[in-house]
Amino acid sequence: MGELNGFDNLYYEVCNEPYERAGLTSQWNDRIVAAIVETEASLPKKHLIAQGFPPASKAVSALNPHVSVLNFHAAKPDAVRLNYALNKVVTFDETGGADRSDRKYRTEGWEFILAGGGVYDHLDFSFTPEHEDGTAVPLPPGTPGGGGPELRRQLHILRRCFKSSVSRIRAPIGGS
Repeated sequence: MGELNGFDNLYYEVCNEPYERAGLTSQWNDRIVAAIVETEASLPKKHLIAQGFPPASKAVSALNPHVSVLNFHAAKPDAVRLNYALNKVVTFDETGGADRSDRKYRTEGWEFILAGGGVYDHLDFSFTPEHEDGTAVPLPPGTPGGGGPELRRQLHILRRCFKSSVSRIRAPIGGS
């Protein structure tokens, strides 16, 4: 963690898809969270810690107090509403395996961010060993989801729109 401490653009996820792995308990999760907190205690920067949750429309319960990010796979906007009172970042983590169309992911991203979601990240299947630059379009046969330069352009518009809105909200009264 020392090597990464200087970076602002990351958070630590305890375990990807813990609900898919037998034997991962809340005690194990809490031990990993404690190790992150303990390690960063003597470092200059403190990073957010994420915990993964299954796709579900229910409120999270028994959350470790050091967890700041709720990572939901295949999240619905309802995940934000149901967990709003926790005052945590709610993410739509790992979209991309449900469809191959740009429209699906573009509208899903807008709906989730408009609902108050803090992160929308997409698995882009146009990145392959032969196309490390994400230009495998059309997508290879058998690919479970979508992606490509055009979808990334569309999602960039979403990012720009919300970044601009946040900047205006944070501007002082009478400022620009």
